Amino acid sequence: MTALSIFVFAFHCSVALAGSTDVATERVVEFLTNVHTGKEMRADEWLTRQTRAAPAFEGFGGLDALVRQSTARAGRFGGLGSVQILDAKKVGQGYVVTAQVHFVEDYRKPDNSAVGANEDMVWRFRLINEGGRWMLAF
Repeated sequence: MTALSIFVFAFHCSVALAGSTDVATERVVEFLTNVHTGKEMRADEWLTRQTRAAPAFEGFGGLDALVRQSTARAGRFGGLGSVQILDAKKVGQGYVVTAQVHFVEDYRKPDNSAVGANEDMVWRFRLINEGGRWMLAF
């Protein structure tokens, strides 16, 4: 194998990986945008079977409760500003994506006494391909 053919092969592999990473990050951005803007979603179209079945997630109220609470929080700070991807890595057959949610107004105010209110809004997801679709787990 020549040096040129090795370079071409490596280039194609990196482009393929970058393209797949883009799909994973776009999926996370879309999910977090929907969650913080009140868009109704079906859990079976977004979340892994394991996440949907987790007792803690079901006890919390599932995806509907997550959307309601996240949208309410975003509303208190002027709405969703942006979703920033902090990191995206291929891990095994899936991806791990870390993203930060930013609101229009700064939610980290010195006079905000609510527990956890001044913490960064960082979300970490594992993305797993289930049935040809990238599903999120957290």
